[in-house]
Amino acid sequence: MARYAVITGASSGIGLEMAKLLSKMGYGTVLVARRKERLEKIAGQLPTKAIPFPADISKEEDRERLLAFTDQL
Repeated sequence: MARYAVITGASSGIGLEMAKLLSKMGYGTVLVARRKERLEKIAGQLPTKAIPFPADISKEEDRERLLAFTDQL
């Protein structure tokens, strides 16, 4: 079973730093933020599998999409 960390706010600041740290620790990451292009760029720079997941988690439908997606990992 793969280990994944879901990181919200992953496009900058603390979220970005957490993505880098957890990736270095061997976790795959699901990078969540509103800016798709930025997430894709970050995903390409991390040493482990990183899945960009554009979403605005202030919206219920995006939270539901994220939950459904992570249930399938």
